[in-house]
Amino acid sequence: MPEDNDETQPPVAAVEQPIATHTPHPDFVSGPPAGLVLARCVVTLRGKTKDCCIIKGLDGYNFDFLLALGKWRYEPAKFHGEPVTVAHLIPIEVAR
Repeated sequence: MPEDNDETQPPVAAVEQPIATHTPHPDFVSGPPAGLVLARCVVTLRGKTKDCCIIKGLDGYNFDFLLALGKWRYEPAKFHGEPVTVAHLIPIEVAR
């Protein structure tokens, strides 16, 4: 089985994007304001997220989102039917 640290990425247009299968919400002490959080994570061959960063966040809540994103799981992206590691943009809509 391939290793999770395989960083070779195929051309974007030829990749079937990963599909989220487990997306737990952050544990907030008090709820964040409504808005959009945009994150970037690497989704590994095994569907785990790593190296997440917040591109557009909500002040005071970004760390909570990063902790939650570390628990997200995916059906991995595929290239010619084989799982591949990809960088993935994740929009998270926060409703009040």
